[in-house]
Amino acid sequence: MRRLIRLMTTTFRLNPAWSWAVLLTMSLLGLLPAVQILVVRRLFDALIDLLRADGLADPAGLRAWMLIFAGVLAALNLLYSLAPVLQAGYRESTAEVLHGALFHKLGAAPPILFEESGFHDRLSRAQSALSRMVEPWAESFLWLVQTGIMVLSTAVVFGMVHWSLLLLTTVGGLLQLGVEGLAQSRRHTLFVGQTPDHRREAYFADLLTRPQSLRELLLFGAWARFYNRWRETVDRLWLAEWRLVRRLALPQSAGRLLLSLQFLGSCLILVHLYRSGQASAGMVAGLVTGLFLFQQGIGLLILTAAGWFGQGLKVAELQAFLDEEWMAAGPPGPGEALRPGEAPGPDGAPGAGRPRGVEIRLEDVSFTYPTGRRPALKGINLHIRPGERVAIVGPNGSGKSTLAHLLLGLYLPTSGRITFDGVDGAKAAFPLGDRSGVFQRFQRYWFTVRENIGYGFLPALQDAAALCLAAEGAGLPLGPDRPLSLDTPLGKPFGGTELSGGQWQRLAYARGRLAPSRLAVLDEVTSRLDGQAESELLRSLDRFAEGRTVVFVAHRLPMARLADRIIVMQDGRIVEEGTHEELVARGGLYAGFYADQARWYRPDTLGATGGGRP
Repeated sequence: MRRLIRLMTTTFRLNPAWSWAVLLTMSLLGLLPAVQILVVRRLFDALIDLLRADGLADPAGLRAWMLIFAGVLAALNLLYSLAPVLQAGYRESTAEVLHGALFHKLGAAPPILFEESGFHDRLSRAQSALSRMVEPWAESFLWLVQTGIMVLSTAVVFGMVHWSLLLLTTVGGLLQLGVEGLAQSRRHTLFVGQTPDHRREAYFADLLTRPQSLRELLLFGAWARFYNRWRETVDRLWLAEWRLVRRLALPQSAGRLLLSLQFLGSCLILVHLYRSGQASAGMVAGLVTGLFLFQQGIGLLILTAAGWFGQGLKVAELQAFLDEEWMAAGPPGPGEALRPGEAPGPDGAPGAGRPRGVEIRLEDVSFTYPTGRRPALKGINLHIRPGERVAIVGPNGSGKSTLAHLLLGLYLPTSGRITFDGVDGAKAAFPLGDRSGVFQRFQRYWFTVRENIGYGFLPALQDAAALCLAAEGAGLPLGPDRPLSLDTPLGKPFGGTELSGGQWQRLAYARGRLAPSRLAVLDEVTSRLDGQAESELLRSLDRFAEGRTVVFVAHRLPMARLADRIIVMQDGRIVEEGTHEELVARGGLYAGFYADQARWYRPDTLGATGGGRP
């Protein structure tokens, strides 16, 4: 409940105009039924007095109350017409405000959090609340205000007539609210427990609808297996929900019966009050109207309160996520600034006066993923000099990409220390554009070519010359007479041009080389290219690396030949280090990699005709 109150406070603080306007409107709607009861009482009393006077009384009083009654009805109609407009604005603006709050929260999240399964569970509940619960929860709050004020003001009128009416209506309403509150609490407990299964269901549904996965599933005949796993997950979710509904059926039925008995008891009390002379005919008429309104209101209040509470328990997961306190995300951010170096030119070559790359030191660095059972990196000691080119090679799972993330300052070591230009990595702040990278799993943005490249360095987003130069350096020339230009939209789902895997990788490389960076980490940047394209890109990389500290992560060893030094990793450790010639001469792990890849290009291996098996 505390989180719900904080969330409501947040929406009123960030969205005050819509919030207060709609709150005032719904409050007036809640008060008018009580006013209507009092006016009906006066109207009936005036009518009865006029009838008893045999036409001798002045009907001015009756006319006045009729006008007042008409004014109350007109006000109700006006407010009921205005309410949907204000509610729609409040719903949409509240959802927008809370989406913005979540996006800002994720923008400040340390990347390592995305390696935790528990983080994804919490994020999934927050996203579910935003996509499915926030708008109905916001609307439920408004109806809760209206029905709550209506029930409360009507109950006050009942108490003014006789205490027994107030007691009966209050106790019955509270008991029913308690039953529905218990039901919603149990539903929320089930919802939290089912979060992993909800994520699995969404994952299987994505696999069964995404073209990339469907092609494989149909090709390998695995579609039925994945469909059955989706069905098993859905059945498990449904069975748990059905059992809960069955358990809640009896207390909810008892609550509805209680409401009917409450209405019957109130009618009997009114009959007693009239017969004993404690209530006039007008009062009875007004209270009967009030009972109908109260009965309708208490039913709506129970449904609204239960819905708001149930939805609110899920929406509170959003507030819980927003309340999480994390360690600083690391660079970029407030911290000790690195010593500046001169920026390279737009094509990656040195400007006037050679730019100085970043100096990096790793001192006994180990790293374990949050869900990992063993360290991904163990006792890494490494010194990368300013402007040095270093290649990291090794078998799959040796820790190469993990080390790349640490070298970019995206992850912080579990133990040990990393320094950038002598500044501790936990405190270092990289100026915008001071570091760049291309990830093994790069993102395909379904926007224009300009945006796909320009996101690598936003100050250059409108610099057509710099963007085209970066694309050309990646082997993807642009222009009006070319297949692609800066304003070509990409991505088939939005009607844009679809690129091949190699073209998307070139685009990612162009994005990574746009910034005037002093540190660049390139992870498997040629993995989707053919031999000729790889050769062209290697020459481009050689020029790009001038004056920068560059780290290449590679399986294909031609890229490693660009490096001044090669680091060989195995099982999270550095096992070899040296130049290509030195490592081949040692006959160790690297020499084995080199021999395995080189033998496929030797005539004595493939045969004189270029065919056959080794």
